[in-house]
Amino acid sequence: MNLDEQLKAALNLEAEMVQTPIPDTQHVIKGGQDRRRRRNAMWAGGGVAAALVLVAGLFGITQLDGDSDSAPYVTVTPTGSVSPSVTPSEPLTFPGQDAPNREVDPGTYRLAVGQRLDTSSIEADLTVARQGWIGQDLPTFEARNQYGGAGAQQINFLPGKADHCGPVDASWEAARRTAATNVRTLADQFARLPNGTVLQPITDTRAFGRDALHLRMRIHDDCDPAAGTSYIVSESTRGALYIGYKEVSAQDVIVDLLFIDVDGTPVVAFYWHQQGVDPALVAEVTSARDSITFVPATE
Repeated sequence: MNLDEQLKAALNLEAEMVQTPIPDTQHVIKGGQDRRRRRNAMWAGGGVAAALVLVAGLFGITQLDGDSDSAPYVTVTPTGSVSPSVTPSEPLTFPGQDAPNREVDPGTYRLAVGQRLDTSSIEADLTVARQGWIGQDLPTFEARNQYGGAGAQQINFLPGKADHCGPVDASWEAARRTAATNVRTLADQFARLPNGTVLQPITDTRAFGRDALHLRMRIHDDCDPAAGTSYIVSESTRGALYIGYKEVSAQDVIVDLLFIDVDGTPVVAFYWHQQGVDPALVAEVTSARDSITFVPATE
């Protein structure tokens, strides 16, 4: 064998030693199939979860279509809620006189409640969970011509015995009573509202991290909407609390009140709703009232 033949043989032997082995195609295919099965299983599980969330959401929404005469006095737990679009640290201002009758998106809103003894503003954050809240001086909720509301007020005036019907578009002055400047006397005044029946008497409780008094009333609203008047529960610098949302006839309205002292100033946190409305509406206004947090004076 000459030199060229020897060199060629050596190079061929080296090439055989470093040649890349043929891939195990069966193993690669099986691995891909296994990964595909795991991915499909994860997608299927996510689809089931999404379907459950969708069903739960639809169930919560359709609660407002239920029996309008069910549970007229019973507060029920909300069947579902919508995550607020803002956090309590970034509240929006609830629209009032500047944007009346504007529908409000779910979220957390800051309310002007009143004024402390040192003249600093009392403010509170309130969270609404559903569509249906309407921009008013005080938050109002509407669903299928049924109404309720929630909020907090420093009370300036209450109705006099012969003056519980007031015009919805003018000041309310004749025979009204000046509100008491301490919590218990103020609660006593509310317990004597005209056309009112005490359902749950004044009781000591805790609310919003403070000592409080609780009172639950049924108000017979006999004001005449054709004459442009509505029952006024109270009046504050924020506006009057009207509960006379009806077309022609008299109605009864449930008003649930919590009286608390905010740095020396009596404040009322409340929800209200027409008697006999859908329990989901009751749950929404109750949840809104109970979501209230009072903003510290230094904030």
